Amino acid sequence: MDRRMKRYLIGVGVLCVDERKAAIAALRAARGLRLARDRERMENAVADIVGAIGRTDRRRKSDRRMDGKRRKLIGARVKHELAERVERCAAMAGMSKYRFAVTAFERLCYSIEREHRTLAVQGIAGNTGA
Repeated sequence: MDRRMKRYLIGVGVLCVDERKAAIAALRAARGLRLARDRERMENAVADIVGAIGRTDRRRKSDRRMDGKRRKLIGARVKHELAERVERCAAMAGMSKYRFAVTAFERLCYSIEREHRTLAVQGIAGNTGA
């Protein structure tokens, strides 16, 4: 059995009923194509889609298993107005809220770390605020 077929079978195993029906319908439609190369292209496209679903499912399961070892939640409960502002700004920046928040954390950390390095070089120690 080739790799594409293995990926397809793994993907089929995680499809919900509606997705499985859609994949079967697409394969049946492919059988109706007159040219063999068109049939093969359609069958390959369906196999690739179903295989991608299987890979996504495996990745999600792995992420759930490993998430606690790789990441730590540092979330914050904020007022509705700030949450709406973040959602608006993230959309304007073309980012997810998650990516927007991580970018903001990284920028602020970089700024504070740079400030502390500057103070250390100048011989000024201590906390700068907050």
